[in-house]
Amino acid sequence: MTECLEGPPTKRRKARRACDPCRDRKLRCDFPDDDPTKCYACQRSGAQCDSTQPAKIDKRRLRTLVDLATTEEQKQWVASQIASRGVYVSSTDTGALRKPRPSTVGDPAELVARLLSPNRASELNNHVLANTSRASTGTPSISRTGSLEPINSPTLQQSHQIQPPSRPHASTSTVAALRRGSDDLPNLKLSGPEPRMQDSGGLDRRYGLFRVTEGWVYGANPDVPMKEGQLTEQQIRADVIAKLISFYTTQIAPLNPVIPPHRVNQAIETSSFILSSVLAVASLSRDVPSSIYASIRDRLQRELEKELGKGSTLPQVQALLICGMSHELHGETNMEGGSNCWIRIGTAIRQAQDIGLHRLNPSHWLPEMYADRTRAWLAAIITDRWYGGAYGQPLGISLLDCEDPLVSADLLQTPDLSHAFQVEMYHVSCLLGDIMQTIYRPRSLDRCSDKILEDLLRQVDSRLSLIPEPFLFTGDSTSVQGGFLSLVTVSTEVIFFRSFVKHNRKLPSHLHFRPTAQRWSRTVQRARQAIAWLDRRGDHILDCWLIAKYAVTYAALAQ
Repeated sequence: MTECLEGPPTKRRKARRACDPCRDRKLRCDFPDDDPTKCYACQRSGAQCDSTQPAKIDKRRLRTLVDLATTEEQKQWVASQIASRGVYVSSTDTGALRKPRPSTVGDPAELVARLLSPNRASELNNHVLANTSRASTGTPSISRTGSLEPINSPTLQQSHQIQPPSRPHASTSTVAALRRGSDDLPNLKLSGPEPRMQDSGGLDRRYGLFRVTEGWVYGANPDVPMKEGQLTEQQIRADVIAKLISFYTTQIAPLNPVIPPHRVNQAIETSSFILSSVLAVASLSRDVPSSIYASIRDRLQRELEKELGKGSTLPQVQALLICGMSHELHGETNMEGGSNCWIRIGTAIRQAQDIGLHRLNPSHWLPEMYADRTRAWLAAIITDRWYGGAYGQPLGISLLDCEDPLVSADLLQTPDLSHAFQVEMYHVSCLLGDIMQTIYRPRSLDRCSDKILEDLLRQVDSRLSLIPEPFLFTGDSTSVQGGFLSLVTVSTEVIFFRSFVKHNRKLPSHLHFRPTAQRWSRTVQRARQAIAWLDRRGDHILDCWLIAKYAVTYAALAQ
């Protein structure tokens, strides 16, 4: 009974900060309740249990600091931090405990050598090498040197993190040199992957952003440093805007010709809303720095607040369909962005119907005006079908209520293949809409029959046989339009077959339709080829268009 009344055993209290001996020896630092002045490890070893030594600089942190130091003042500050605190080097870096893993951080001594003149660099190198030696032998290291005077600020002595100076100052010559180096047009595609979220210094400079220390950059005005969050308020350089427009015109518009490539420049001159939408979609590319992307997305949000509610116009429909290509542009989270994107695409569809794009008569319009409106309506149908599947929502357009948008296809011809590709996307999207309404509506399979499903299969086979030669899939040599068309076509097949090859859905007893094993295997193989093609050549499509994300997801599910 006495044992039952006793409370649970008290837990050892873990120190908020390890003492210096435990930190140097990489031991767990716990203090007993009866003696909070000395940890268990120091009691066993008889060492002095103090916590005065500042935390060392991790070598990954060291590389960041060295890369960001652009002025002599910044280099001196980083050097003083290394002198006062030392560099943390893991014991596995010297092969002490287990086989070391390859590192892309670089040797700390080489990073230090980039900071100072040869004499002072050698002093710091010796200090780093001494720390490395102590790390391998387990000897406590003292992160002080006589060569450089340490910083004695109590804040730095107690802090676990390096605190940059409150406001950096770059010399006029440094800023002038940086600006001279950025006179060339920014190169959107760099050698090797450089994701937007990493925001490296080299990529920043190509876009007119000159980083000085962590959190501080020089933007359009080189004399005024600003916090990272303030970048959304600055104006984007004209050459950056030109590069983004060129990227959209050559890489995005041929795939989604709401406005075909040869009409993009004219459209953005007449509508700031279209310009903001074009820039926003182009900035989704992983090669664009996050600060540029944030600034452009902020501009788009202001345009949306200003333009929505002003009435239905063709430029507004075009701009909504363009910026609706990705939910990332419409909110901070997937849920918020997805909801806003779905609503704004619905707004574009309703405005398109409001101005009569679903019942155009070619005899009532000049050929160019008719073509612009028909292309926007085709894009609305394509988006409605794929977003209905992606968001699991009812379709907003019934084709029974619309005139045939291809009744005057000869008026829609473009100097390139963008119109021919949009027509193919339209046919595949209509087939996807039929499949979703036949199979995936509530209780739809109860009203379905084997004859209806066999007819859908014949439509799929017919669509595959009618793909024009420029868009045929030929492996790595396939064009961007052909590769993307192959992806959406095979994803439509997977969506069709999936209910009949998976065993997680109970099918009505009156349905006996099943794809043959050979047919399903061919679909899986084609889906695998489409994924491989997208991995090699479709980065920008995956970055900029939600349809690509949805299609590749179903291609992957087939595997």
